Amino acid sequence: MKYLFILLLCFSVSCADDTKKKSFTEAPDQGMDVEDFEMPDQSTSQPDQSTSLPDLEELPDQSPEPDQPVESGPIKITSWNVLCLREDPTEETFCNTELGESYVRSPEQLEAIRQHILAQETDLLFLQEVENIAAVENLLPGWEVDVIGEGSLKLALARPQGSTAEVLNVSALTELDLGTTALRQGLVAQVEHAGTTVHIMSVHLKSGCQIAPFDSPSNSCVELRQQLEVLKTWVQERESLSQPYMLVGDFNRTMENFDPFIVELEGAAGRPLLRLTTGQRPSCWDHLPEAPSYPSFIDHQIVSPSLVDAWGTPTLDIYQFNETYPYAWLYISDHCPISSSFE
Repeated sequence: MKYLFILLLCFSVSCADDTKKKSFTEAPDQGMDVEDFEMPDQSTSQPDQSTSLPDLEELPDQSPEPDQPVESGPIKITSWNVLCLREDPTEETFCNTELGESYVRSPEQLEAIRQHILAQETDLLFLQEVENIAAVENLLPGWEVDVIGEGSLKLALARPQGSTAEVLNVSALTELDLGTTALRQGLVAQVEHAGTTVHIMSVHLKSGCQIAPFDSPSNSCVELRQQLEVLKTWVQERESLSQPYMLVGDFNRTMENFDPFIVELEGAAGRPLLRLTTGQRPSCWDHLPEAPSYPSFIDHQIVSPSLVDAWGTPTLDIYQFNETYPYAWLYISDHCPISSSFE
C-alpha cells in the first residue's frame, strides 16, 4: 500500500509538469517585453539573409543625381568700330585724313584707346575697321585675336585671358561682301558659355543709307538691301536649327520707328528680336560741344529670343569717353563702344 501511494504521487507530479509545458507552448506570456522574448525563426520559404547585408554606412548612394542647372555666370559682349586701326598708326590713309587735315594717332592716344577697352572688362570684343591681326595685337598684347576679311577694313574678335566664354570657331560669312572687297564680310563666332553654344555675327555694313528711305534707288541703299537679304538667310538658318544667336556691330542704319531693316529681319526670324539700342542714342561724346551729335544709333546689338531663354535678358552699356581736347573723336573713334551684359 505504501508503494502504491508513492507511485500515484509521482504520476500526479509528472502530469502537472506536462500540463505546464503544454500550456506555455500554446499560449506564451504576451505581457513579456519584446526585447526579452526570443521569437523562433518561423520562415520556411526564404532563408534569413540579414547576415549578408553590410553596414548601412558602407552602402553607396545609388539614387540618381537630380538635374543641376548650369551656372551661367556673367558674360559681357562689346562691339566697337574703332576707326581705322592700323598696324602702323603713323600711316596716313583715307581713314585718318579729313578735309586735308591729318588725324594720325599718337602713342598716347593709342594707349588711351587700350585703356578704354580694358576699363570695360569685356569677355568678347568685336571690332570693326582693323587692318590686320598685328594691329589688334599691338593694341592688346596677350589677347587672343581672330581677323577676317580681304579689304583694308576688316573685322576682329579679341578676348582677354581669363574670358568666361569659350570660342569654338571663327569663320567668315563671305556672301556679305557681295563679291567685292569694297564691302565687308561677316565675322561669325561660335561661343560656348553656360552649357549653350551661341552664334554671334559681327557686321560692318554698307554706309550711305543710314537714314534715307530704305527703298531708295541710291547705290548705297541698294547694296544695303542686298546685304540684308544675306542676313535674313543666316537668321532663318539659325532659327530652323534652334540655335541661339546675336548680331552685333556697325549696321550703318538707324532702326527706329519700325524701320524696314529691322522689320524684315524680324520677319525672317518669325518672331520679334531684342534690339538693345532701341530708343537710345550714342552719347559718348556729348561732353564735347563741337562733336557731331546723332539722334539714334547705327551700331546695334540684336539678340534672339532663344538666347534670352538661355542666358537671360541682357542690359546695355554705352561707354563714355573722357577726352576733352579738340577733335578727340577723330583720334579715338566717332563710334561709341556698346556692350551687352548677361548676368
